[in-house]
Parts: sequence; structure tokens; C-alpha cells
Amino acid sequence: MDLGLAGEPIVIVGGTQGMGYATAQQLAAEGARLALVARDVERGEAKAAPLRDLGAEVIVRPADATRPGEVEAAIASAADHFGRLHGLAVTAEPALSHGSFEEDGDAQWEASFQAVLMTSVRACQAALPIITASGGGAVVLTASYSTRAAAAHLYPYVAMKSGIAALSKNLAMAYGPKGVRVNCVAPGAVATEALATATEQAVAAYGGDPEAALDRWMAEQWGMKVALGRIG
Repeated sequence: MDLGLAGEPIVIVGGTQGMGYATAQQLAAEGARLALVARDVERGEAKAAPLRDLGAEVIVRPADATRPGEVEAAIASAADHFGRLHGLAVTAEPALSHGSFEEDGDAQWEASFQAVLMTSVRACQAALPIITASGGGAVVLTASYSTRAAAAHLYPYVAMKSGIAALSKNLAMAYGPKGVRVNCVAPGAVATEALATATEQAVAAYGGDPEAALDRWMAEQWGMKVALGRIG
């Protein structure tokens, strides 16, 4: 398909694995110019190589988004390299705690605040003024299916992802008149590296094919009512 993104510079925070990398692959195939922001530059360069083989211009910038100033510097560097920015996608927001409500103390809540909510906040604060000055564009943030369905083991994560959904709505209202679309996607269970442990648990519980076991785990353990009955 032609998304009209050929030559457009886009930053992906968390673009070296999972849904972020799948996004990078799609954008590279569309001819976009990409900046992958990740903690591990060596892994980032390894992941960038196949994208460059598609003919895309790809740069890698290091940042730990939980540390103030790092993702901001990475985005500024990308903008300097490209001369402008058209888009931002933020996908690097892990679930750090799976404990009960009583088990999650201040440290777990603070870690999720930094790794989930503030990753998007910092990235948007850095990118939106540049995208606006570049003539407009788009921002895509990532919430979670669990913001719409109860999850009795992901308290800090779901709270912060809910914050991202609210943040997206506010930014859309504020920056829409300035030519910037802000959208939030809330995916369910998707078969990325993040589900490796769940796959092992599912196989141990049910046996058989890992994919079929994970589909059953999604329905029976997570209570996710998915129309197709399978992991994304």
C-alpha cells in the first residue's frame, strides 16, 4: 500500500523489537526515513541493517527514556540529521510488575511511571514542537487492551497506560489545529518477544503447539475475548 510516507522522517521510540520493529519494517517498505531510538545501539544497528536493505534511510540514536533528557536529545539529534520531523511513534513501554496490589509498592509504581507514562510524555514534549514547525504530521502512542478490560495483575502498568490514552486525547485537541494528528492504539496480546515467558507457561500448562497453547492461555488465563480466538 502507499501511505504517502515516502521520504518522510519518522522517529520510533522502541523501534528495535516487537510491535515497534514491525512498524519500522512497514514504514521502511513505504520509503520513510527512520530514526530508531533504543537503549542498545549495537542491537539497534543490527536491526537497522535489514531495513536499510529495503532501501530505507535508517539512523539509530541511543536513549534510556526513563532518564530525563536522553530521549529528548535523541529526538533532537534525529531532527538535526533529517532537517525536520514528520512523525513520532512510541512503543517502548514494558510491563515491569505482575504482582498483586498489596505487593506493588512505591518502587514498582515509580518504575512504571517512568518507563511507561513518562516515556511518552518526554518523547512528545521533544517531538511535537519540531513536527509542528515542520508543517505538521502525526504522532502515534500505545496504550493497551487492558485499559478497557480488568487485569488483576498489572496495576501500575494499566494505570500508566490509561494515562497515555488520556494524554493522547488531550494532545489531539491541542495539536490538531496545528496540523498534527495524535492517535492512540490499544493492542491486545501480540506475538512478540514480550510474550516469550507466557508462551513457555502456556506450553507447560497445555502442551502441544506453542501458538495454540498461547491462544488458549490468552482466553483462559487472561480472560481476553478476541473475536478470532487467537493471539495477534
